[in-house]
Amino acid sequence: QSQTFRIGSGSRSGFGKIKVVDLQTRRLDLENDKDLQSYLEKSSNLAEIWDGWEKQIAEEKPSNGWITYELHLQPEDFFLFGSGFGDDEVDMTPVKEKKVVWKDGKGELTEELVLIPATSVKGALAHRVAYHYNKLTGVYADNLETEDERKNVVGKNNKAVKALFGSEGEIDKVTKKMVNQARGNVFFSDVIENTLEDKILNHVAIDRFTGGAIDGALFSEKTTYGKGQTFEMTILVNEDAFSKGEKIQASLEAAMIDICKGLL
Repeated sequence: QSQTFRIGSGSRSGFGKIKVVDLQTRRLDLENDKDLQSYLEKSSNLAEIWDGWEKQIAEEKPSNGWITYELHLQPEDFFLFGSGFGDDEVDMTPVKEKKVVWKDGKGELTEELVLIPATSVKGALAHRVAYHYNKLTGVYADNLETEDERKNVVGKNNKAVKALFGSEGEIDKVTKKMVNQARGNVFFSDVIENTLEDKILNHVAIDRFTGGAIDGALFSEKTTYGKGQTFEMTILVNEDAFSKGEKIQASLEAAMIDICKGLL
């Protein structure tokens, strides 16, 4: 029931956030022959249940040591998170996803809904956090003379980015194994909601000498019209990440404010 519980796959990637829809418990006394037999005969099929289950309250519980931020995203008009694929009408389509809704104890898939992928927001925020952290700590490009100095303040090497978003590490030159991996301290959740209207936008770049379209520059994309809509994204941050540097929290919040101002 914790907000930070995720179904995982490996150490970092997984199947994402889940919601507890129904919660029941059953206490077994394994010294009792009947209970012991029930336990031994129970298969891994979650649809098979014993008699005598006690219904519990299924509610999301706040997580101690975590700070909750809420981003309220409001499109100006059209927006596009690309699926990477086209269809029979356009070269690029928006990414969409189905959602499980529960009715009378049974899950059903909805039609395809608007999806704002958490990874897209996370990537943009991580890049912006590095900018704000360097700015707040007085690190500027014209003060960095070598390529190594510049690499140490951007991407996964940036102190704030590594503390907040983790790092896949690097390969040790001697052992040839991955070292210095760091798990992220920020949890994002996808926004999957609403069925909105799509609009086809055509793009072209004109060759100034021929007056025709530049080869390969004529394309179309299907965007989503979201004016008047509000999408709420919840971000959970482990307080431990903020203890690793004085300006880390200020850098993250400054990056979020840039989203709110439409700068990112």
